[in-house]
Amino acid sequence: MLNRRAGSAARNVADVTRLLPRAAGCTLRFVADMEKAAAAYNNPESLVWRDSGALAATMGLVAEWLGLSANMLGMAGADYMQSLGFPGERFLAVGGIQVSARSPQATMFAEDVCLRPP
Repeated sequence: MLNRRAGSAARNVADVTRLLPRAAGCTLRFVADMEKAAAAYNNPESLVWRDSGALAATMGLVAEWLGLSANMLGMAGADYMQSLGFPGERFLAVGGIQVSARSPQATMFAEDVCLRPP
């Protein structure tokens, strides 16, 4: 969908760069279909935010296992969703995560602190 909207990729880069100035990698934005959530649950907004956090945490653990870096984005992303054409009344932006290669310094720190026995 990014390639179908003019400027959406550049806007994503600008949004992420504002939060993580030197982060390169893959941005994964989380979107909840509120109609589906509301059809099955009471208080669906609370549920989709909890699911978003659980998804981000799981992705962070998998990134660590793969030797990658993962940073949860401290933004919902509603403005970005509108720029892509998602109808705001049905779809809710519920955060995202930036996955990228580790910097050499982070790799050295992880090896020194996390991987060596005491």
